[in-house]
Amino acid sequence: LHVQDDPMMELGDMVRETMAKKGVVIIPAFAIERTQTVLYCLYQLQQQKAISQIPIYLDSPMAIAVNKLFCNFKDEHKLPNSFCQDVFSIATYIPTGQESRSIDYISGPAIIIAGSGMADGGRVLDHLAHFISNANNTVIFVGFQGDGTNGKALVEGEKVIKIYGNAYPVDAAIKIIDSFSAHADYD
Repeated sequence: LHVQDDPMMELGDMVRETMAKKGVVIIPAFAIERTQTVLYCLYQLQQQKAISQIPIYLDSPMAIAVNKLFCNFKDEHKLPNSFCQDVFSIATYIPTGQESRSIDYISGPAIIIAGSGMADGGRVLDHLAHFISNANNTVIFVGFQGDGTNGKALVEGEKVIKIYGNAYPVDAAIKIIDSFSAHADYD
């Protein structure tokens, strides 16, 4: 049974907590629909002045392509014409591997949204390796975490994570927002 909390409020609280520590928020996200939902929430939070205008990086070539599809096929959804561009322009797109590696050297506060959603592959692994051992940072999971995945291990309290064969202590805050889930519950 999914929690009926407001995911946007939860996300705002978590981002503000991390910003207060001048940390970096890492959001492992699924490229299709979940990333767009998270960007929409961040956009709304900025518009409401519930979070500051901080750098947001979208580090997923697939999610970038999906964002472009939303904006190019406006007749296929009910969003106002300029809305796609407004929402998706809050993030700096990171299309290349070289650019992806360069954002690991930012100093917070910032938000990095990267694939994969269960933290088992993709560019998010590089960001986790760089940021997970700093207590000022937060990793926010916004989707289902399957058994045997890094995401599941982290949300269950794992204190050391292996990435590319190297062990990293988990000092960053690990959060999950269950109310983003697209999976049906028993109701």
